[in-house]
Amino acid sequence: MARPAESPRHAPPPAARRGGRSIWGWFDERFGLDELVAFARHKQVPVGEHSLFWYFLGGVTLFFFVVQIVTGILLLMYYQAGESTSYESMRYIVTKVPFGWLVRSVHCWSAHLMILTLLLHMWSVFFLRAYRKPREITWLTGIALFGLALGFGFSGYLLPWNELAFFATAVGTDSVKAVPVIGEWLLRVLRGGDEVSIRTLYRFYALHITVLPIATFAVVGVHLLLIQKQGMARPVPERPEEPVREPEPSRGMPFFPNFLLRDLLLWLLAVNLLALLAVLLPHGPGIPGFEWELGQKADPLQPAYPGIKPEWYFLWMYQLLKEFPAHFLGMEGPQACLALATVLLGIWCVVPFLDRRAAANRPGPAFTDFGVGILYFLAFLMLKAWDVGAPAVEHGVDPAGTAEGAASIARASAAWLAGVALGVTVVRRALFGHRYFWISALPVLQAALHGFAGLSYLGAAGVSVALLVVVLVATWRRARAAALAALTLVAVLAGGAARAQEAAPPAASSLPETSWPAPFLRLLEAERGGARVVSERALGRFRELPSHAQELFFVAQSKGLLDSPDQLAALLELEIADEHVELLLTDNCVLCHTNPDQQPEETLFRLLGPDETDRHLDLREVVSDVHLRRGLSCSGCHGGKPTDEEMTDEIYERWPERDKRLADRSWIPRFCGESCHSQPGFMRRFNPALPVDQMIKYRESRHGVALLGRGNQRAAQCVSCHGVHGIRRPSSPQSLVNPVNIPATCGRCHADPRAMRGAVMDDGRTPLPTDQLERYRDSVHGRALLEEHDLGAPACNDCHGNHAAMPPAVASVSQICRNCHVNNGKLFDGSPHKAAFEKHGWPECEVCHGKHDIARASDAMLGTGPGSVCKDCHDRYGRPECNDTAQHFHDRIVALDGERSAAAAALETAEREGHDLADVRFALEGVRDILVEARSKIHAFDRAEFDKTANRGFEETARARARTAEVMEEYGQRKIGLAISTLIVSIVAGLLYLKIRDIDRASPLAASPRESRTEPGERR
Repeated sequence: MARPAESPRHAPPPAARRGGRSIWGWFDERFGLDELVAFARHKQVPVGEHSLFWYFLGGVTLFFFVVQIVTGILLLMYYQAGESTSYESMRYIVTKVPFGWLVRSVHCWSAHLMILTLLLHMWSVFFLRAYRKPREITWLTGIALFGLALGFGFSGYLLPWNELAFFATAVGTDSVKAVPVIGEWLLRVLRGGDEVSIRTLYRFYALHITVLPIATFAVVGVHLLLIQKQGMARPVPERPEEPVREPEPSRGMPFFPNFLLRDLLLWLLAVNLLALLAVLLPHGPGIPGFEWELGQKADPLQPAYPGIKPEWYFLWMYQLLKEFPAHFLGMEGPQACLALATVLLGIWCVVPFLDRRAAANRPGPAFTDFGVGILYFLAFLMLKAWDVGAPAVEHGVDPAGTAEGAASIARASAAWLAGVALGVTVVRRALFGHRYFWISALPVLQAALHGFAGLSYLGAAGVSVALLVVVLVATWRRARAAALAALTLVAVLAGGAARAQEAAPPAASSLPETSWPAPFLRLLEAERGGARVVSERALGRFRELPSHAQELFFVAQSKGLLDSPDQLAALLELEIADEHVELLLTDNCVLCHTNPDQQPEETLFRLLGPDETDRHLDLREVVSDVHLRRGLSCSGCHGGKPTDEEMTDEIYERWPERDKRLADRSWIPRFCGESCHSQPGFMRRFNPALPVDQMIKYRESRHGVALLGRGNQRAAQCVSCHGVHGIRRPSSPQSLVNPVNIPATCGRCHADPRAMRGAVMDDGRTPLPTDQLERYRDSVHGRALLEEHDLGAPACNDCHGNHAAMPPAVASVSQICRNCHVNNGKLFDGSPHKAAFEKHGWPECEVCHGKHDIARASDAMLGTGPGSVCKDCHDRYGRPECNDTAQHFHDRIVALDGERSAAAAALETAEREGHDLADVRFALEGVRDILVEARSKIHAFDRAEFDKTANRGFEETARARARTAEVMEEYGQRKIGLAISTLIVSIVAGLLYLKIRDIDRASPLAASPRESRTEPGERR
């Protein structure tokens, strides 16, 4: 059958008319390409007062998505998901696969740019009112695409299995727990368990490469189909003062070729942008939430990555979660935050159904201002998440962790937002004639109240929401009743939640207040000076106690052991666990000695201030004592039983009278040692690993000889170092014998000239110095222990001993130092200095390094220059070649250190340019170890052995520098290739631009009367 004659308008190209002999004709016969060409030629893009740029954002987003698909397929050719393969395969891609680094960089950059252009596209649709009838479903599919894009970003982030991705995923998935009812279940489904593990990686991998792409292709298809079916929306007039009249004939631009060529031009520019960013910033710009450096492999057993933040498009939600308290309006804080986010998202989805003015082709100033207000709301949260204006802190420290830091960040973020809002308001008024600014002013007001007035984030939000209701009532009078009803409902709910929180029943295990005895209630309600003795905080603590602990209070009160409001307040103010509260209330000694009506000041346990003396009477110290916590209460030392209500004869017989205790302190070590700590059977009940030879050691120590042998009552004994009450384990930071506290504990005597008066050194004449603590604090050991809290650094007891403390003799100095510096001691034993030091009777290590004021070893100590410790001895006792050897050591070590530093600087430059040089960095770490070894070899004073080690360091450094130079040369070639490709793409883009100009001149934009009569939803 012959084909009907084609009208001139739909005639195929000349090539297709030549009997179907061309390729075009062959395909046209089978697929009807002419109809597609005709549709494209007559499809028009409406042109209004807005820039056409907004219409291209959807196509640019689609372009970045295509780049994602292509680069993702290329990465899949080498990527292997697995606990021992994910990170390794990514490193192989970046370092070994030709252009693998470029493919990964393009993939990461295109992902972020895709989400950025998608956001711009969504906001342009909102502000241009392109969602209006009949395009509501198109808007919803766009929201769905945005959610899928976020899913791509979140699931793909974990696939490298590095530290940053692992901990960011842990933080991100943890927020799922806030979903009511199914939160915990949903978290386990998402993670494949309770924690982020390899099962989580497998699930995210499946989502990223199968589920999300299939869903995205389906939604994109529906989205594009709706756009083709309904056409592009004509812009709505923005100036509110313009009268509403019949739509004027709109100008239209042909989709093909005018619009399509412009789209292609933007795609070429996007290619150039991707190439520039991928080559110049392969790891991202380096700001939180916008970086993807491979870094170290994830280790689930390590603590969280310091300063971890999610991707930039999740930052607003991350910060919003931080702003909510633990509980809010009867809900958990995260649940309340999630509810708020859900409400905002729901409002955003139904905007097309709410904006009826846009459906009538009328401007909606309130909705425009609402969109601007949402942008301000998000911007303020993101500024806070980026720690804008944060004070300088150490790496890994949260700058908002302190009240001052949080206030500084809030103030700076509010200032930035206020400045931006002012500029945007001026532009809106001057260019678009906007007059409606009430809604957008509310987020700015909230930021100002939070940042400048110091209100909490939610408190400032409450003020803004209240004003919003007032604005809605004043703006939409017809909605006054609804708005007032909503305001009343919010107030009722808030009041109900507050009352529920106040009247919430106590924990199920606590007794109701109605059952508390009346005498005990009188203690709780006792007043002094118009204020209650028992504070609200203490009362709340009592309410939280379990019922059996509360009953112990009632029993003690009924027996007369707890009959003072001050005593009750002190016990309840203690920040101790419930089981320790029960332990105190079953010990009548504690109850008696905390009662001010029964005890004088010198025996009353009370809460002391930081500046008060008599720390052994501090109730906090008493309840922190290790003996009490192990079940050895007061009676363990003083005698009697905890249940005794009166002082027994055993207590008087066991404990010396006050005058005797002060006159002769020798009873203390005998009491502690012979009664408990020297008894293996007794100590086995509490800690079998604790030594029981302390008394034997103490007898032979300088302290023991002075106290037990010479009767010197100022000599240290057990309580001098461990304290009276409040004795803690040595591992406790508050313990007097914790390694960090030992210098100060020893210094209480040895840094006090009055306490050390009469003490002499071994010669029997020289007074014992009292500046050891001051010198130790400035030493390398003191700085490491006291400032860096390095528990491996030696304290006083490491050199002098614990219970057997005594000064090390000359012969033992080197052996004590060798406990840590083993290798140096071995090298010194085989050196020529060994015999010289023994001949002169010099303490080996002390001669060069000092005693308490040991300085950090430096290269300046070698050689013959200033600061040298070699030259003086060599000039007096050595030969000329000794100084030559010392100078040789100095010169070679300084040279090797300089070479290593130069190689490290070149390496850092290369890594900043985006090169992965982990092998070079590993080699340089080896050079650092060689340098340490070379410095140690100096103690053997053998030039040949030293040179063997130093030469290895020079060789490794040379290889590292050569490898770095090779990579930097390759980077130069990258820049040349980038410049050439950019130039080619730019030339093509320029030619394409000239072609667009020619087409525009040949077919100027025109209005079609037929099209001007079409309805807004009719296809064009």
